[in-house]
Amino acid sequence: MDDRTEVLEKLRRLCEEGSPTHRARKSTPSRPGSEATLPQEFRSEIEALGGELYEEPDEAAALERCASILREAGARRIVAWSSPLVEGLASVLSPEAAVRTPEGDIARWREECFEAQAGVTEADFGIAETGTLVLADGPGRSRLASLTPPLHVALLRRTRLLANLGAFFDLLAREPDWKGRFLTFVTGPSRTADIEKKLVLGVHGPERLAVVLHG
Repeated sequence: MDDRTEVLEKLRRLCEEGSPTHRARKSTPSRPGSEATLPQEFRSEIEALGGELYEEPDEAAALERCASILREAGARRIVAWSSPLVEGLASVLSPEAAVRTPEGDIARWREECFEAQAGVTEADFGIAETGTLVLADGPGRSRLASLTPPLHVALLRRTRLLANLGAFFDLLAREPDWKGRFLTFVTGPSRTADIEKKLVLGVHGPERLAVVLHG
């Protein structure tokens, strides 16, 4: 078999088997799991990654917790998503704190994100098995708010916790509205060990991640 034939044969075989991503999805069936244990699994994974998880009974308590995290961090320049829940944040923060949302001039919004001390978002889903947050883009949901400030506070409804990535992809396949949207997967604070294999937080994104689980 010459080289050309060998390459074509390999490509044909891969096409028949599917892509590595497709195979991974097929090999990771969604397990029923126990909804009662998902918050604890989620907490274990997030804390193992250096993140923080706070559990609150309802939206009002979640906003108070969010405000408390921001106050303790000394964050006064805050960028936030334009979701109904996050928009209530300004009412529980001190008057000195300025909360900006993605409206108006895009260049100005970009500058505000890079100058902000904290970003606040509302995650779409949490993956208990890996401690991962899933954030979908859309109007008023700029990804910069979760990627550029040193502190990222994410609000997450308890009912949006899923057991694993297989469960998320199963759900994604049934939701046509999600097709074509950019998804951001956040697993712990930003980290790298590129230089001398020494772990450093916050080089490429937030050095601190706090998740407020509510409901």
